[in-house]
Amino acid sequence: MNVHNYTHGTKSLKPFQMPYKSSEDFRLQWLVDIFLGYLAQWETSVKERPGFSEKEKDMMLLSAETSYGVKMTCKSFVEIVRYLFTVPGVDSFLSQRLCQDPLERFFGCQRQRGRVNDNPNVAEFMKNTQAIRVIGSFCQGPIRGNCRGSQGEQQEESFGPLPKRRRLRSTANDGLAPELPALTSGLMWQAVSGIRANKIFSFATKPAQHALTTAATLMEWMPYHPLEVEQFTSGLQKSLLTCFPKRGEPSTSRRRAQIWRKYHSLRTSEAFLCVWKTFLLQAGCLTISSIFMQFVGHSMFKELVKTKYCSNTTAESSHGSDDLTHLEYNAIRYTAGYVPRALKKKVAKSHHSNRKDLLLCLDDLSMCDDDDPGSSADWIRAVDRGSLIHINNMTFELFLSMEQSIRRCVKAGQEFGDARSQLKEDENVLFYWSILTANRSDDVATTILEMVVDLWITVRGFSLAGAWVEEYKITQKKTTQKSKALRKQLN
Repeated sequence: MNVHNYTHGTKSLKPFQMPYKSSEDFRLQWLVDIFLGYLAQWETSVKERPGFSEKEKDMMLLSAETSYGVKMTCKSFVEIVRYLFTVPGVDSFLSQRLCQDPLERFFGCQRQRGRVNDNPNVAEFMKNTQAIRVIGSFCQGPIRGNCRGSQGEQQEESFGPLPKRRRLRSTANDGLAPELPALTSGLMWQAVSGIRANKIFSFATKPAQHALTTAATLMEWMPYHPLEVEQFTSGLQKSLLTCFPKRGEPSTSRRRAQIWRKYHSLRTSEAFLCVWKTFLLQAGCLTISSIFMQFVGHSMFKELVKTKYCSNTTAESSHGSDDLTHLEYNAIRYTAGYVPRALKKKVAKSHHSNRKDLLLCLDDLSMCDDDDPGSSADWIRAVDRGSLIHINNMTFELFLSMEQSIRRCVKAGQEFGDARSQLKEDENVLFYWSILTANRSDDVATTILEMVVDLWITVRGFSLAGAWVEEYKITQKKTTQKSKALRKQLN
């Protein structure tokens, strides 16, 4: 009954494997009269047998759910085949093509995105759907589901040893593997090696596997051809530098957004892709992976942005000027997730004319990525029970910059009103904010920035006030349970 091609039935001499040619096919009548009749006769004969209990009789039959499913499938199949032959132009039908596995796989991906949330609302469902569209071919259905996957999606389990990584020869004596130049080629090597460390390339899909293969081939080829690598990387860096302004640092969000627009125009140009393909063919890469080219180019461009405009505030290790501890990093990332959640509720209830744009801008803050810097992101994932908001790298850097600015104001003895105005004018805060809101208008970006700063000042104000109260109790060496209001004493 499950016909998958036009020739199998003829070659195997099986009439039930022949393609369906009309709505009066004998197999449809066989399903309704003989097969379903056999099930009914089987059920009747078992129920009429004497000397057995109801439980024993149920064990002799199919379960009620299975029996109902089989009957519904047979009748539905008969009706849909008869309907298909009423459509103009349909002269044959292969029953194996009738499959709901893509629908099951889609809802499997929805359950993966929802994690422990098994009762999403419409907004959460649409957000997960948009994320699945962005992920594209990287999104996989349930591994142990009953969906038939294509040959490229099937994951083969093997208990054999993993393939050994080929070691490069030592450069101490023979000089067969010269060291890469320390400047541009080092940046290229870092970007290529980042593909192996990125979790998104661990999915068993053809684009991800092609990117890993290209990265492995290139990493073996680069140490033996330093001149070619240096020449290509220098040209690539010059092309990327054309996206930056010639003089000074961009001072407005519009000018910063222009940098990223120029970059996106460059990376999709035919000349840019042609240069990449020529270099990869020279390196002996048999498969040209577009994901590999875009990932390496984007990684190098981000490093150039950090080096050119913000070379000392790019990672957790570089924020050491304010002596933030490991627990404080965790607390900032944990508390920062509260900000977009609270602002979304506030904006959703408002009657702002740009409410949809404001909500999209807030979604950019909580759109999480996988290459989070440091260990605070791992801690958030470990303590998350399904309700925490995970922020991305740039959002985390934004809140770190705001925290540093607040601490400088507190150390200088300034009031919180001054801290609020300084946060909105801080260079590091504006830099990361321009990257986060590159695709949003200036009005929307300015409005959301004011809301984020005001809410963060409120959160930090309560925290500092609590710390000051505890410090006052310790210095006075007494509790305040039986005394008058503490604010009256402080005044």
